[in-house]
Amino acid sequence: MIDEDGVRQAQESRARTLRRQALLAYNAYGEQTGWKTYQGTPMPAFADTHPGTQAAWLAAAEASFTAGYRLGYIHAGQKTEPRY
Repeated sequence: MIDEDGVRQAQESRARTLRRQALLAYNAYGEQTGWKTYQGTPMPAFADTHPGTQAAWLAAAEASFTAGYRLGYIHAGQKTEPRY
């Protein structure tokens, strides 16, 4: 039998994690560029960006997070040192 509540909780946890990762990446980009877009205009707060822009950052975070699992940098929710 499938624990539907457990599945829902896991999905919600993953969504929160990906949103945090996207926000961390967005903030790192902002710090690196002096909070300017590629066009040289001021970057808005993440929450104020276009939904498509937020979706792009979330997709990038998901790809990065997934790669971390596949490469063994992240295991069972614990961060580990990269294995070279």
